[in-house]
Amino acid sequence: EWDTIQLDVEQIDQFLQVNLGEMWPLQTERGEIGFALPLSSWAYLYKLRQIEWIVQLGFELSVYQPDELAGMYWYLNYLAKTRAQHGDRIKSFTQRARESQHKTDTPGREHEHSRSQAYIRITMLDAACTWEFADGLCCLYTVLQRLGLVKSPPRPYSTDALRYDMRMKPFAYIALPPLPTFDELTRATAQPETSIADLMRYAENAVGGARKGYEALSKFSDAQAFAVGSHAVWVANVKGCLKAAIAADVAISTVQKAWAQMEAEETPGGEGDGDPEEKGKGKGKEKEVVGGGSEGGSKGKAKENAGAGGMDQGNIKLKLEMPEPGKGYHDWWVVPKLIAIA
Repeated sequence: EWDTIQLDVEQIDQFLQVNLGEMWPLQTERGEIGFALPLSSWAYLYKLRQIEWIVQLGFELSVYQPDELAGMYWYLNYLAKTRAQHGDRIKSFTQRARESQHKTDTPGREHEHSRSQAYIRITMLDAACTWEFADGLCCLYTVLQRLGLVKSPPRPYSTDALRYDMRMKPFAYIALPPLPTFDELTRATAQPETSIADLMRYAENAVGGARKGYEALSKFSDAQAFAVGSHAVWVANVKGCLKAAIAADVAISTVQKAWAQMEAEETPGGEGDGDPEEKGKGKGKEKEVVGGGSEGGSKGKAKENAGAGGMDQGNIKLKLEMPEPGKGYHDWWVVPKLIAIA
């Protein structure tokens, strides 16, 4: 419906553009961003939010299987990033309108401009929080899949491509935003060129950014949040997201520690290698074994592959527990619990 509304109001925007004499696209320091198209921009903003809610509803209703979470969080990240960029575009036109009318502004119009900018601000902050948090969880679940903690169940009558078609069917006929292809989503989710250590750093930074954003949002008043009459519910929702971000931060830290411990134990000269003289002997032997292509060499290659995007289902000392539906801090954010084991 929102796609149809956007197409319809674009015709009105074109009529307004001609009659209001908007002849040239707006130029900013980032380049040309086109014409204002206020009505279709408004419809597109709400359409993006509606699509995000539909995807988030899938997490809330446990529609997605654990091995699908990385891909669906990447898609949510893609949508939220698009919404944030669109909000920035609207902000540019709002600022231009305010600057052009500054000398003739009445107190009423000044108040309207301030309200518009406040709404754009909270929209962009909300989108940025969703973008960052979804990105962090995507990286986390990608790592858990590489480590074999999240496994794909046997599906004799299904394939990844068929499940992609099923998940994306509601959005397949929407013109904007463009739907990523199956190959694009798969590669963006797997990130085969990125090591586990780098993925965990990305996840840590992204979740940390989302956490700061939710902390800022939780301090907004009812007027600032545009939640007059429902502020208590709005704040509870934001604080639930904040708690989920804190839990994700803990999960990421647990994986980082376990990964560092595994690397130390498996690296020659690392922890647990015993006597220094024995370490030297061990190094020589290992060099011979790797060169000979025996079992030790296979393990070394597996470890190398894990660092560069392969699978390492070996010695990570972690136990994974997925939250039951409705038992997490927030239904939109499925944060796994990771427990270190001896």
